[in-house]
Amino acid sequence: MDIRSEQPQQQQSDALSEGRRIYLGNLLYSVKPADIEDALRQSGFGETFEKLHISIDPVSGRNPGYCFVEFTTREAADRALDSLPGTLLFNRPVKVGPCHPKSSSSSSSSQSRWGPGGANRGGDYTPTFQRWGDWKGAGEDGQNAQSRQRESGEGPYAAMRHLEERSRRGADRTQLYIGGLGKMINQKQHDAEMQEILAGF
Repeated sequence: MDIRSEQPQQQQSDALSEGRRIYLGNLLYSVKPADIEDALRQSGFGETFEKLHISIDPVSGRNPGYCFVEFTTREAADRALDSLPGTLLFNRPVKVGPCHPKSSSSSSSSQSRWGPGGANRGGDYTPTFQRWGDWKGAGEDGQNAQSRQRESGEGPYAAMRHLEERSRRGADRTQLYIGGLGKMINQKQHDAEMQEILAGF
């Protein structure tokens, strides 16, 4: 399996070039970052994984069905690639694969897939919410990530905080569901469409 890291605006990190990042897929949409962290810990990787790179939708609380895990060493990543495939997470077998730096051809295909300039690349466009971010629930790294995301209002910590606040408020009239939209081409186009629909409000 040849998995490339494709989420928009993500820098190709040292972990990716050093072979320390792997892909976990076939996740239930309801799986939270802490669930993945617990599964890694139970599989013996609690001290060797550095961070999760995961997207959480701040409205639905869903993940996209996959995430990326960075380990402290290439050896730990290789061991995870060997031992984690088929591991059950909420009775669902996890798919595992290596991540490789994008080639120039995959970069150009990514640009055409996400529209001119690639998704969220270039220009002055800023997405309404950057869902991708790093998660490390315990220790100093987790506190640093949580603090950064609290300030920016983005990433998995911010999404989880939003969901918790919404559940504490209970039923209110501060959010509106809009359905029946066309297929989403990219986030920039989607944001422009929503701004047009809600103009005047």
